[in-house]
Amino acid sequence: MKKTGSRKWSHALWALLIVLSVSVQPFGDIPKANAATSHTVTINPNQTVQSDFLGVGVNLIPTSLMENNLSKGYEEAYWDMDRKRIQTIKPKVARVWFQVDWMETTKGVYTWDSPKMQAFYKYLDALKEAGTEIELNFGWKAGRSIQEWFSIPGVPADTSAPADLDAFAASASAALNELITNRNYSNIKYLTFYNEPNGYWDFEAPGEQRAYYADMVKKVNDKLTADGRRGLVQIWGPEEWNDTTWTQYMKDNANSAIDAFTFHVYGGGYDELSGQISSRKNIAGTKPVVLSEFGFPGRYDSGWDAGYANYVIKMANEGIKAGLIWQLNGVWVEDPNETTDTNGTYTLWDSLVISKTPNTRYYEAGLLTRYIPAHSTIVAVNTGSSDLRAAAFKTTGGDYTIVLETNESSEGRNVTFDFSGINVGKTFHKFVYNDTIVPEENGILPAQSAAISAGSSFSDNAIDGNRNVIVYTTLPAETQVQMSPANTSAAAGASVQLAANVIDGSGGVTWSVIGSGNGSITSGGLYTAPSLTEEKLIAVKATSAGNPSSFGISLVRVAPASTSGRGDIPSFSLPGGSYNGSQTITMTTATSGATIRYTTDGSTPTASSTAYTGPITLSDSAYLKAVAFKSGLAASPLKAVYYRIVPPSNGPAGYEFCSQETQTCNFPGTASVAFGANGSYLYGTFVKKVACNSTAFGGDPASGTFKACYFKLQTGETVAAPTFSPAGGSYSGAQTVMISTSTADAQIRYTTDGSAPTASSTLYASPIAVSATTTIKAIAIKSGMNDSAVSSATFTISGGGPAGYTYCADEFGTCTFSGAASVAYGANGSFLYGNYTNSAVCTTGTFGSDPAYNTAKKCYYKLNSGGGSALTLLNAGFEAPATTNYTYGPTTSGWTFNDKAGVQKNGGSFGAASAPEGTQTAFIQSQNGSHGEISQSVTFAEAGNYKIALQAAKRTNYGGNQTIQVYLDSTLVGTIVPLSGSFAAYTSDIFASTAGVHTIKFAGTAPTGDQTAFIDAVEISKLS
Repeated sequence: MKKTGSRKWSHALWALLIVLSVSVQPFGDIPKANAATSHTVTINPNQTVQSDFLGVGVNLIPTSLMENNLSKGYEEAYWDMDRKRIQTIKPKVARVWFQVDWMETTKGVYTWDSPKMQAFYKYLDALKEAGTEIELNFGWKAGRSIQEWFSIPGVPADTSAPADLDAFAASASAALNELITNRNYSNIKYLTFYNEPNGYWDFEAPGEQRAYYADMVKKVNDKLTADGRRGLVQIWGPEEWNDTTWTQYMKDNANSAIDAFTFHVYGGGYDELSGQISSRKNIAGTKPVVLSEFGFPGRYDSGWDAGYANYVIKMANEGIKAGLIWQLNGVWVEDPNETTDTNGTYTLWDSLVISKTPNTRYYEAGLLTRYIPAHSTIVAVNTGSSDLRAAAFKTTGGDYTIVLETNESSEGRNVTFDFSGINVGKTFHKFVYNDTIVPEENGILPAQSAAISAGSSFSDNAIDGNRNVIVYTTLPAETQVQMSPANTSAAAGASVQLAANVIDGSGGVTWSVIGSGNGSITSGGLYTAPSLTEEKLIAVKATSAGNPSSFGISLVRVAPASTSGRGDIPSFSLPGGSYNGSQTITMTTATSGATIRYTTDGSTPTASSTAYTGPITLSDSAYLKAVAFKSGLAASPLKAVYYRIVPPSNGPAGYEFCSQETQTCNFPGTASVAFGANGSYLYGTFVKKVACNSTAFGGDPASGTFKACYFKLQTGETVAAPTFSPAGGSYSGAQTVMISTSTADAQIRYTTDGSAPTASSTLYASPIAVSATTTIKAIAIKSGMNDSAVSSATFTISGGGPAGYTYCADEFGTCTFSGAASVAYGANGSFLYGNYTNSAVCTTGTFGSDPAYNTAKKCYYKLNSGGGSALTLLNAGFEAPATTNYTYGPTTSGWTFNDKAGVQKNGGSFGAASAPEGTQTAFIQSQNGSHGEISQSVTFAEAGNYKIALQAAKRTNYGGNQTIQVYLDSTLVGTIVPLSGSFAAYTSDIFASTAGVHTIKFAGTAPTGDQTAFIDAVEISKLS
């Protein structure tokens, strides 16, 4: 499937981060938290969970100093600030993307000193200085200069796999020899290839692409071995996203060449991550597994349900070797994708051309990359609370780092860390991140807030009720230098006073100016700009005297002074940066009577360029350049400013993007949240977060369209949230539920279908009778006040099953009925379904999976309406395996799927309507002649006439109609063509069958393009 919008490049759709400022406070004694609960986190340093955890790292595309970025105004001074941030966060591993055309424009001829290689080396230098190990992602896109000989004929040239695998292997071997042996980049430790080859934006090859990828890996392995270089690196792969069939294929066909298996995760929650991990580890066996890409796009998208800290905690405690964040900093991509940039979403910071202020996620991620040690041992931790998560890291030198995440609470927490009787005998430095942090241009990580001595335990009695990410470490605090200002301007020859503050360190600073001819600075920080004839950005550096490896950067934009005989440099009314929607810009010059001439394509204006006659409007991104001309004077200096114009988001006016569909929308405080696309939205009021899907909002406002969530924070007085009497819980009989709010004269609106209540939901006027398991959601509304938060309570009534189903047995009992019936097995709204005749044993073995782990389950039945007897189908509703979005080719009890078929969940990226049974359906996809198939072996107890019934729908957000053929063994017994995005009932032809085991199969047949249909609730009935 194509990822709708492509998660990495769809940033142009989303709102940008607000530029704010940060305040870093010094630490002192730990204050006592009010109304705190006490907890003990037990750490067993002698119980190893996993050894040699490589650490937390990043992905980066190393193009900032290449032509496409320079053409947008990126300058060397920007690199000094970028380099400083790399030194600050110190990622432990970096997956560095690399194109073959940077080193090999002619086949077999390697150029190591090309401009692009020189730009690439600067990243390698900075990462080596930071102590970062490198995973070299060799081969990604194919630049136009090599496509003729590099790409496979007949496939898209820019995303092609290498046509000559032997030549590709030789290139990889030559690159490692040059980089590691000749240039001493000994921190290149790992080698991988391409990106998400299971997708449709990279590594295109005819035939079985997995086989071609496996051959490529083996070719490189063999070439490195023959050249004596195999020991230089480990080979990792296949860098798949949401497709374990690729990992399984590599295990089966290239295992001897692969040292570790890599995969990517986007959009899944903390709880779902365990399944993603276990599915890969089960395949990998004894070999390591690396989560080489994970990330969160929205401004507040890293939260308790899914976030940087809890992902790292989960992967550390469940045996993942390293976790690499997508991605480090925003850049424009080079040939052949010059129009693509990675700014605006997922990045820790955007290109400095756009903004000097890091994104909020930089501060949380930076603590994890900086303070979790490389090659550490993970030791056992037990938090004793579902509202605390933790992982503990131990170095060979006996240092410890503990990452603690606390859920939001109305109370603070007093936490004791118990080391199981082992005397640590060190001081722990405490660093705290929460969403109250406000970004600023220095990019200062949270400073040390406490130093706590530890013996066999230590206590922290100053944890507030926020969702906190707290790092306790015996490693030294990161000394940081805060500049004031971090970004300023000066006229040529003028002076500007700069100041520096050393954080988590001692002593003053040493001042210097980077580069020759860029001015001077005194020991007290008074910077004097040089005399310049053109505008220039200059980096001024303040180095910590106590820790010379730590420094701060202040960027000074120096404008040329007015000069007799020359026009004055123009000025623009709008500073450079990224803006939503068209922007109007006014230009002026101090030279009276001068004409300003300008360009928007990056070229230098001349006397014949477009004349400025009034405010101009930019509707697209532009590198605006202007020069003032006047007869008798020399042309003025050049003024050049880059404007990144982002098309207006699809959100309502005044709302800010927070998440894509299927993810979680996070925000601080109470907010109105809109869910939808293209002007069609559903609204609700929530506190802190809400799932961005049709279920949470009670419907689909834009069927067949990929949607998103947008929020608008509420200000002023807010209505008190509703309360329920009795409270939600498990009850043995029907309940009468009353809802109230403490705000006088407020209306209460509620829902019972799981959707978010709005002002148009049912008005609460009298107690609600609840006779089956029901979730009630309520909101309180009053004119002139903010809507309350949504309150929710689930009432579990014994015997309550799916709507229309009748209770028949507890787990391990036998469900009996007369005739053919659909039987549901599960609890609390989570069920598996099957078709049975007269009875079914109520166990996981019968239904093939466990729909409600660790919960007592029951069975419920609904008699079939066809009048005949039903055959037993396992997993008839495709509820297993559970997925958070979609899964190709899953291995599960009942059905067999090929690699173009699988299961998808309500609200997933396929954009399917809600499943008619349960929350998942199967999908059958055809792509350019490659077809999805689903089959199951079924026992026909007796000969006779039968029919197959099912629900089906088409995909509406991509492609066209899919024709599905229905088979009994090899006999075609029906053809289905869903023409609507809504599910409808379909039946096969009536067919005769002998007694015994037969195979039913559903197969896609669309001859061209990318077409998908969904099926659910499959039944086979013997006609009476």
